Amino acid sequence: LQIVYALRLIGPNAKEAVETLREFLKEGSAELKARSAGALERMGRAARDAVPDLEKLLVSPEPMLQLRAAMALWRIDNQAEAALPIVLE
Repeated sequence: LQIVYALRLIGPNAKEAVETLREFLKEGSAELKARSAGALERMGRAARDAVPDLEKLLVSPEPMLQLRAAMALWRIDNQAEAALPIVLE
């Protein structure tokens, strides 16, 4: 979790870590997935490859994962139509 937090602080300059964060979105704990989505959000457009993985989290049973994924999609890919209903809940 410390590494994911550090990547979040680095932001777009950590784009080499996108593939690792994508793996965390698929197989990590709920907390690791949420933090990974937050790190991807900070990377912005540099994290475009993670969009399909984040879209899958929009239907997670965990509301925090839904929110983190929605916020990341909004920042990465301007997906307001997907993010807005979740953010407003």
